[in-house]
Amino acid sequence: MKKIEKLEILKNVGSSWIALGMNVSVGVFLSPYILHRLGDEAFGLWVLIFSVTGYYGLFDLGIRSSIVRYVAKYSARADHNQLNRLVNTAFFAYSAIGIICLLLTFIGTRYVDAWFHVPPNFLATARLLFLMVGISVALGFPLGVFGGILEGLQRFYFLNFSSVLATLTRALFIVIALKHGAQLLTVALITVAMPLGTGLLNAIIALRLTPVRFACSNLDRGSLRTIASYSGTTFMIIIAGRLRFKTDAMVIGTMLSAAAITYFAIASRLLDYAAEVVSSLAQIFVPMSSHSDATGDTERLKKILLAGNRACALIIFPISATLLILGKSIIATWVGMKYVPLSYPVLLVLILPQTLMLAQAASGRVLWGMARHRVLAYVVLAEGALNLILSIILVRRYGIVGDALGTAIPLAGTTILFFPQHLCHVLKIRLAVYLRQAYLLPTLLLLPLVAVLLWMRHWYFAHTYLGLGIQLAIASMVYGVGLGWAIWNQSVWAVGELGEATARPEVSVAMVESYQEARSREIMALVKALVRPLVPESMLAEREIVHRLAPAAGRIYLRLRLLDWLGVRGSNWRKLPPGIRSVIFVCFGNIMRSPMAELMLKQALGEHGVDDIAVRSAGIHALNGRQAHPWAQIAARELGLPLDHHQATLLTAEMVAQADAILVMDFQNLAELLARYPQARHRTFMLSAYAEGNQRGREIADPFFGDQDETRRCYSILQLSVQNLAISLVPTRSLRAQELAGSFGSGVSFR
Repeated sequence: MKKIEKLEILKNVGSSWIALGMNVSVGVFLSPYILHRLGDEAFGLWVLIFSVTGYYGLFDLGIRSSIVRYVAKYSARADHNQLNRLVNTAFFAYSAIGIICLLLTFIGTRYVDAWFHVPPNFLATARLLFLMVGISVALGFPLGVFGGILEGLQRFYFLNFSSVLATLTRALFIVIALKHGAQLLTVALITVAMPLGTGLLNAIIALRLTPVRFACSNLDRGSLRTIASYSGTTFMIIIAGRLRFKTDAMVIGTMLSAAAITYFAIASRLLDYAAEVVSSLAQIFVPMSSHSDATGDTERLKKILLAGNRACALIIFPISATLLILGKSIIATWVGMKYVPLSYPVLLVLILPQTLMLAQAASGRVLWGMARHRVLAYVVLAEGALNLILSIILVRRYGIVGDALGTAIPLAGTTILFFPQHLCHVLKIRLAVYLRQAYLLPTLLLLPLVAVLLWMRHWYFAHTYLGLGIQLAIASMVYGVGLGWAIWNQSVWAVGELGEATARPEVSVAMVESYQEARSREIMALVKALVRPLVPESMLAEREIVHRLAPAAGRIYLRLRLLDWLGVRGSNWRKLPPGIRSVIFVCFGNIMRSPMAELMLKQALGEHGVDDIAVRSAGIHALNGRQAHPWAQIAARELGLPLDHHQATLLTAEMVAQADAILVMDFQNLAELLARYPQARHRTFMLSAYAEGNQRGREIADPFFGDQDETRRCYSILQLSVQNLAISLVPTRSLRAQELAGSFGSGVSFR
């Protein structure tokens, strides 16, 4: 790298680490101070409300990433007109989003107690806290434009200066307030006011550095389309990020209690501090890779990826090793020994996948800078969904450790199976070369540190800040010696031979696209393999049915299923109208359900002198001439209604036209029949509308894939349904109907 470029990186990264160090130092001492002053319930409520309102970040819609990208682009070109249009349009969009967030805050304030297990004595506090935090977040949206401008200009040190100022001011005011007996709301007011002050300071700096002027004439549809085209994919990643890392407090608060959130938050906060250290470095790779991609400098992109991930690993490896080995001492010293038994297991579960993710922090930033992050968006979105599903399932059985497992399992899968292979494919680097150049040096430097940490833990368990500080100082010196050597001989920045044959034979675009499609299929297959075991069998069965159906029938089937789930009964569930002279029973293959219903109804009507109603049966997918299923024949003989000579009949348009009433067995039959013969909609009915008890309003399931007992159960349901149907078809509802009910219902049974 050029000397000027290294200096610029050091300025931005150095100031970021100073700001982060200040933030972490304040947080390390302030968090336990607030916890012990407020108590577990109040502190848990604090974490919960901030987690919920954190979801307002979804309304960013990826706009900030667009601001960073295009401010850098237009500033480099000195295109002040485009810059003005971009910033004005983004500010207008953010202002509209802020108004929406305000409305949601006012609504959410009313229902906080309905969503979460809030102790009654904290209900009023929870509502005011939600209102306060929501308003702050809403106002922060338009102010966030100016932070994006400074990032796009790569003036991170201005952002970091305002951050340090806000952190120190916040800590000072909170300590003073708590010493004077202030409670949760006062602490929250101080906390939410600081970001607004920071936003105003960033606005002043950004407006002095750029020729941006606000006017309605600068609002531009073209700029809005430019923002939307880039931010759409980014928005998916934002949603995924919320699902991956912001749902834990909500799941625990909903399934367990607000106090349980505290134990989880202690472990996750330690990892958050580590993530912030790495992110402070990784954020600079977005504009760097964007610039290289725009100029077509692929070699520089490869070096950014390798050197960037190496630098991230050099930072996160020692931090994670320290948390892993000295984690109990750190938690005990930080917040107290009583939190160790529950918080340390959570830390153990989360630390490995988080380390793998943060060691590859440059990978995602490079993809963002290249605008090649669509596949990444799909993968992390699937990971986030799986994270939420697993957390909900496991938290019930294993508590907060189960929630941690729900986060760790899919995250480990993504970081191990997707990121390395995908980046190597995009930048055409051999996987072995990538792993060696990015992670060999950090791993070698880590080994002496691990040995020293294990030795110190064996001989002394630190439970004071002094003892822990001595251990951390010794560990830092050991690791610092190795890192200093690597910096001195320039191993940290050096990127060797990449092993990529730059003169490889060119391949056709079609072949490249085919390979990319194959990779996408492999990724989707992996996601399906991870998600499939968690999906209930009933949902998988419904999916298979929809896949088998034609598109029109599939849409009808899904609509019927949705209405059924909502408890809504359509016109097909009504009873038959008077004057019916022809009835046809319809099922799938006309070898089990519909022929039996035909025989039952013919027998019932014939015994009581009703001979002017034509009854027949057919199958939507029947094979003409096929015999009844063996199980159906056995069950029919037990009822005295043999199906031995039955031959299946395929349903035809002529049959549908001639029937006054078409009676189907399940939603699949109904959906296919309505899709093929929409004109018969008002003459099509569900037979189970005549069932009794719990079976009424439900489908008469196909016993084809069951066994003999399931066939018997199906025919028992048919008995009662056809019995009630026959009663409705008998012209005289007096003695004859009563006799029919008595003879048909009580005299027939399975042996």
